[in-house]
Amino acid sequence: QCGFCTPGIVMSLFTLHSQQQQRPAPLTPERLEAALGGNLCRCTGYRPIRDAALSMQESSWKAPQWIDASQPAHTPLTAPQSAEANTDLFAQPTTLSQLTELRRHYPSARLVAGATDLWLENTQRLALLNQLIDVTRVDELRHIEEAI
Repeated sequence: QCGFCTPGIVMSLFTLHSQQQQRPAPLTPERLEAALGGNLCRCTGYRPIRDAALSMQESSWKAPQWIDASQPAHTPLTAPQSAEANTDLFAQPTTLSQLTELRRHYPSARLVAGATDLWLENTQRLALLNQLIDVTRVDELRHIEEAI
């Protein structure tokens, strides 16, 4: 559906499949649940994912020898903090003052934090999401202070 969960689920299932190849054991619902723990899918639901994972037991595919699942394939990439084209905008401010300035320049931009549900508007309703400000990196919004 939206694809947000795909990388995490694919890598979790790849790791599970690799472990199955090294130490063959029946794939139980409990092992599958543990392997997929922490992956969130809000579109498809877990039944089709579970069914596909359980079908791995019947597969004879083996990972090539050059794949070492215990080592990272590359250095993680750092995402840019903003991208702008014509009137489109995606920004990730890191301070409240940057966020305030962005809101002043783009008053109709949507504020997002994660936005896994928002992408359904794009895939299901074909809505354009052309101005987004991601607030997850704004330091002042990452803390809770108790007032006296």
